Amino acid sequence: MTEHELYRDMLAMQGELSTGEQESLASHLEECATCRELGGEYGRQDAFLRALSLPEPPLTLRAGVLGRAHRSSSRRWWRHGLGLLSAAAVIALIVAAAHAGMGSNTGKAGFVPNKPGLTHPGAKARGAASAPVIEAAPQLPSTRKGAAFGTSQPSNQGDVAAGSAYEASATSRSNGLLLTLSLPRSCPVFSCPAAARIYYRGAVIPVTVTARNVSKHLMSIYGVAQPGECWSGKPEAEVVGNNGQALSAWNANNWPEPACPILSSDRSLLYPGQQVRATVYVVLRSNRVRAVAYVRSFNNCDPRTKNGCRGELMRVQGSVVTVALLKAQAPRIQLRGNPPTKALVQPAASSPLWSDGWYRCRGSASVTWTASEGGLGSPSAVTRSTAVPLPLAGCDPKHLEIHLAAGFLYHPVGRLDYARP
Repeated sequence: MTEHELYRDMLAMQGELSTGEQESLASHLEECATCRELGGEYGRQDAFLRALSLPEPPLTLRAGVLGRAHRSSSRRWWRHGLGLLSAAAVIALIVAAAHAGMGSNTGKAGFVPNKPGLTHPGAKARGAASAPVIEAAPQLPSTRKGAAFGTSQPSNQGDVAAGSAYEASATSRSNGLLLTLSLPRSCPVFSCPAAARIYYRGAVIPVTVTARNVSKHLMSIYGVAQPGECWSGKPEAEVVGNNGQALSAWNANNWPEPACPILSSDRSLLYPGQQVRATVYVVLRSNRVRAVAYVRSFNNCDPRTKNGCRGELMRVQGSVVTVALLKAQAPRIQLRGNPPTKALVQPAASSPLWSDGWYRCRGSASVTWTASEGGLGSPSAVTRSTAVPLPLAGCDPKHLEIHLAAGFLYHPVGRLDYARP
């Protein structure tokens, strides 16, 4: 058995490995893209199968089965005899016809029925059942056998927003700004229409936001001031709950206030007819997403020629796009090293890794918590890796705090909150 075959067998037994085997497998996955891709496929299958639920039998099932059994046992003996006589007559007729055909001089090799109704259709090949297709009027996938594995019905029907998996974008106009939010195509089940937008709940996905100045005056555009983030000079997107309130991936009380640079007014100016486009990453804590931007509208002055021209600050938010979500299990995040040098995300997937977080620690020669503090991960980008590097060199492992969110693109995001002491 080759090394790859050994690790592939270990991937198939994820829940049965010892601690040493898990560490060996994790080290191999960091170096082997082929095994990472296979592990990601196993992870998707596991998540899908966990989302399935067994249908409960009807309460009348037992009584119905026993009733039919009792009725069949009380049939009269002569009815069985009539059935056997009928079957014997049919067999005799077929044998006689076949014998007559063989004895003729027409050259036919046997009995060939000349009416289509006498032929029995061939049985459908095993495993050839078509995968469920979500129709144009969005319905839940039916519980038909898929060609690859299992069934393709989500476990909770209420978890899929009917009529929403086909919305590619939303465009809205407000206060002279045209906001457009576009979502990528995605379908984790076997077969979907080309326009389907179906994701795992808690997954991180990229969305494209476009802001266009459709007014007759200058604008200055900013991003959303989320906890731990600076003004970005570009439009953003946010996930909202049913009450319309934005859902942050973090608790604002736990996030330190960053030292944000002052944006240059020239860099953030948006002239009439101009547009700015950005790709941002959102974590689907709910199935509702919208574009949003903070804008300064310069109606009465020109910031290029007049000092102190601040304009009117407005928050502009777009229409909500509603998507369909399927339940899935979040990955595990494990620290490696003392102090930790990286955070391993398992099970691995073949898609790029997204991460965001922050840390603070006390140095080995320091007595305060403010010795070292900073951000972790790349909230505006993704990397080809299975681990998040931790810049904690010089930190005292006994006085360390780490808050990290990480996940592979289009897969659920896991979270780690670590504090010592």
